[in-house]
Amino acid sequence: MKVHVLVEGTSEREFFDRWGPRCNSDLKWKIHPHQGKGTFASAMKKNPNPRRRGLLDQLPRKLAGWAKGFDRSQEKILVVLDTDADSIGEVRLQFEELVQGVDECPPVELVLATEELEAFYLGDLAALKRAYPQHDAKMAKAYVPDSVVGTWELFGAIIGDGGGRKVEWAKTLGGKTVAQKTPRKSRKAKAASPQDASGRRRR
Repeated sequence: MKVHVLVEGTSEREFFDRWGPRCNSDLKWKIHPHQGKGTFASAMKKNPNPRRRGLLDQLPRKLAGWAKGFDRSQEKILVVLDTDADSIGEVRLQFEELVQGVDECPPVELVLATEELEAFYLGDLAALKRAYPQHDAKMAKAYVPDSVVGTWELFGAIIGDGGGRKVEWAKTLGGKTVAQKTPRKSRKAKAASPQDASGRRRR
């Protein structure tokens, strides 16, 4: 089975390049990075601008291309998006509308990070401790999973790195974040976690 993972950019690629094989080494993981998130508005235009290289901007064309010759028994497509400040429900509705507009669209799953990829890191305090032993444990424990708090800035403050070195964080946590156990439960509305990529468990 081959899993195509469409991500927003370099940091997400670095994370899933390392996390995917640890999650399921029997799968072949192909990570497809883009130049940012893009917008649903751009993606849903009848004649979208081909120069826009965001994930959502490119998604309808990519799904349409995959529809031809896609082996549903041997391939999967995952789309990983940050929700940013948008509601989970609204993002899911817009995504479903986009997918429904693609003729003969292959099966595709949506994975959401509320509000950014760094939320995945803060969902696994044991991995955080292994990666950054000197982190602020009190601040990390106070984080409410799936809350909109400026996640990457909070993560930077917790590990004492305010420089926003997202690619380096992704490289480090991709090799340490839990791949099999259920992450911290949210006390708010729940979004998909990286666990979804295994096809074994959805929160």
